[in-house]
Amino acid sequence: MLKLLVPRDGEAARNEITVLRLADGNGCVRLLRSDESIGALLLERLGPSLHDLGLPLTERLTILAAAASRVWRPAPDAGLPTGADKGRWLVEFITETWEELDRPSSERAVDYALACAARRIAAQDDERSVLVHGDVHEWNALQAGDGYKLVDPDGLLAEAEYDLGVLMREYPVELLAGDPYDRARWLGALCGLDPVAIWEWGVIERVSTGLLCTRVDLQPIGRQMLAAADQVPTNRRRRHRSAQRAATRRRASLDSEPTQAAGRRTEPAVPGDIRARNRPTRDVGSAVPSCTEGRLCR
Repeated sequence: MLKLLVPRDGEAARNEITVLRLADGNGCVRLLRSDESIGALLLERLGPSLHDLGLPLTERLTILAAAASRVWRPAPDAGLPTGADKGRWLVEFITETWEELDRPSSERAVDYALACAARRIAAQDDERSVLVHGDVHEWNALQAGDGYKLVDPDGLLAEAEYDLGVLMREYPVELLAGDPYDRARWLGALCGLDPVAIWEWGVIERVSTGLLCTRVDLQPIGRQMLAAADQVPTNRRRRHRSAQRAATRRRASLDSEPTQAAGRRTEPAVPGDIRARNRPTRDVGSAVPSCTEGRLCR
C-alpha cells in the first residue's frame, strides 16, 4: 500500500519513517520502502481497523496495549522528540487553544492538565525512555493475520506510560461510568507500569485532544472529552498522593533489583509473549477486570 503524507511543518515524515524502521513490523505496520523528501511510504497491506470490528471495550483496550507494548524498545540515538518535548508542546497548545476557542472547558480542568504536564516533563528520564507510538487508538490499529498492528505513529522517546495515557483519553463517556482512575490502575497492572504516570498523561491528552477536536469541529467527541475533563474529580488529592507514594516505592524497588549488563533497566516490564490467560470478561468502567503479575492479557 502506498501512503503519501500531507505536507506539514516539522519532522513528521522523518519521525514516522524512523519509528517504522525501528519497529521493523513488530507492533507497527511494516515499512517496505520510503522517500522522506516527498513523504512517500510503501507499506504492507493490512486488514480492517479495530474500530470497524465493534469489540467490547476491555478487549479493544487490551489489543491496543498489546500492540503498543511491542513497539516499546530502547532507541537512544533515534533523533526523535522526547516525552518532555511533547509535554512542553502540549502545554503551549492547551494554553493558546483554550483562549482561542473562548475557554470551552473549565479553568480548573486546564490548570490540572498543565500541572500534570509539568510533572511528566520533570519526570523525563532519557535512560529509561523507550520508543513509543504516540497516538494509540482504535482507528490506528489494523488487523494483521490473527493480531493487530499500529499505523500512523507520531514517534517519541518517552516513558511507555505515554501510550497508555492516550488510552485514558479515548472512550470518555465510558470512562465516567465508574471511577475514572480504575482504567489507569487496570492498564498499569496489565503492562506492569506506573498508574500515576498513565493517569497524568491521560489528563493532558484528554484536554489537548478535546480542544483540537473542538477547533476542527469533530463532534461529539470533542465535547465529550472536554466534559470528561471537567467532570473527572481533581480534588482527589489524598488518593492521588497515596498513588504517587506507591509508585515511588515501586520505582525504588525496581532500582534495587539486579541490573542488566547495561547497568540499568531500560525496558518496561512487559513480557515478549502475550499470555493467553487471565482474559478480561467485563468492560473497564465501574470495575477492574482481573489481571495480575503485570502481564498483558488477551
